[in-house]
Amino acid sequence: MWIEKDSQGNISRHFGPDVTTLPAGYDPAEWEWTDEAIVEIDSRLYLASQAPAPSFEQQEAAITAAVQARLDDFAKTRGYDSTLACITYANSTHPQFQLEGRYMLTARDETWVAAILVLSQAAMGARPMPSVEDFLAELPELIWPGVAVEEAEAEA
Repeated sequence: MWIEKDSQGNISRHFGPDVTTLPAGYDPAEWEWTDEAIVEIDSRLYLASQAPAPSFEQQEAAITAAVQARLDDFAKTRGYDSTLACITYANSTHPQFQLEGRYMLTARDETWVAAILVLSQAAMGARPMPSVEDFLAELPELIWPGVAVEEAEAEA
């Protein structure tokens, strides 16, 4: 590992092939022995504590992607490729597939209504933008129909 200063005064800490560049005036001695996480924002690397706050648009994009991934991951627990694939079964002639497709359709709608409400409130300044984890915790719970009954019967 080594630290160097470029011609514009930016200080770089090198570890192997990776390089992290920080603004002029940053004291490398403060960073020398840290195990702090390094984060990448807009193709630049930062110490987690020194990273600029993400813009509203960046936070919104991260939350939107996490919400969709949550829905898709839930659909995959029953073998569907995605939320959309599961919803295509809402009119299936097979009772179980139809039940799951209709539930996924309702769950998707309820999830996005809740998500849009929180994002709108944050955009208007009525509440702070939550972290991705906190945001996901506010969304409606996803439980396949019959699972609660199946679990109760298994416990009996």
